[in-house]
Amino acid sequence: VSDTEEQGLYDVLFNIEMAASTAMDKATQLRKDQWLDESAHGLHIQALLLNLESNFYSLIDTAFEFRYDGQVAREVNVRVVPIVESINITDYIPEMIWFALVAVLLLKELWEVFSHCYHRELSLYLSSFWNAVDWVSIGLGMYIVFNAYQIMDMTVALTGSIVSLPRAPLPSTFDIPGYEAQWTGALDNGFAVYEVRRWYLFMLFIYASLISARFLKCCMGQEKLAMLQFVVTGSFHAISHLQIICIVVFVNFAMGGHALFGRELEEWSTPSGAISTTFRMILGTLDFKSMYLVAPVSATIWLLLFLFSCIFLLMNLLAAILLDAFQVFKRAVGATDSAFDDMTSEFKDLLWRCLWRGGGGGGFPAGGPAPG
Repeated sequence: VSDTEEQGLYDVLFNIEMAASTAMDKATQLRKDQWLDESAHGLHIQALLLNLESNFYSLIDTAFEFRYDGQVAREVNVRVVPIVESINITDYIPEMIWFALVAVLLLKELWEVFSHCYHRELSLYLSSFWNAVDWVSIGLGMYIVFNAYQIMDMTVALTGSIVSLPRAPLPSTFDIPGYEAQWTGALDNGFAVYEVRRWYLFMLFIYASLISARFLKCCMGQEKLAMLQFVVTGSFHAISHLQIICIVVFVNFAMGGHALFGRELEEWSTPSGAISTTFRMILGTLDFKSMYLVAPVSATIWLLLFLFSCIFLLMNLLAAILLDAFQVFKRAVGATDSAFDDMTSEFKDLLWRCLWRGGGGGGFPAGGPAPG
């Protein structure tokens, strides 16, 4: 029975609380109706389990993909979602603190906007990259708070729908189609909660990356760290052109490996898998032995050409671009203090201020005048 909005997808519920003969009769009927025929692309077997010991929902998804070359790819995924029976006011405290901090940042940015407008310098504010980072972090922070509330509400609704399901043994006059519709809805809601939660965790990662970007802005106050950032940004034009060459060469080797070993090795059987496997080659974790057993000569030539072009040539060219830009920038700027020199100077300045305040603020302490 098709009960999904996506065309070509059909759901069938096998209830484990019913007799095994009922499930076999349903499977036999599906086989007679040619539920799986030559036009089928795959089969997903999904189940929702409740683990009260760990206080988690377990979402099991066993996928069978029918490929064009006749092979059947199998994949089993087990995902977990924490159980939330009800929501108390204490559950909202972390999100409320988060929202308050984001609101403070929002008020700060609005004040800066009004100040620049008052001094007729709004274009200067809009031209700053870090101001754009602030507004992105504000919007993302608001979305994270909303997403957290959404996940809690969806999980509570999922728990309520499962609790409301009838328990076996079921009477003979029971509404089986309605019961199956309830179970199908609970299963779909479980996977929907997982997808929203996964997107929520990804947004947290992006927000942490924005915090790291703000740290780079603070590094502009130190000479040596600022010089390194200017070297990277100044070399971006040359590096971007080098990336074009790297992408073309990398894709060539990935597709070449897919053509050479795709019919024999699973990791090379798809274009996306071939790209992932080629990345592993850059990191030095590729299983070359399996490639050599399939095609010894082709695997050896592929490996040698990949090492020479991608590792020895292109990687060293990237290092040469950065080193040349660093030398040019260093000659133009001259000698700069390291972060350790600045820390030592700041510590001496702090020590002098403590001694000056301890002496009542009158004159300079013994040992010399105030540091410059």
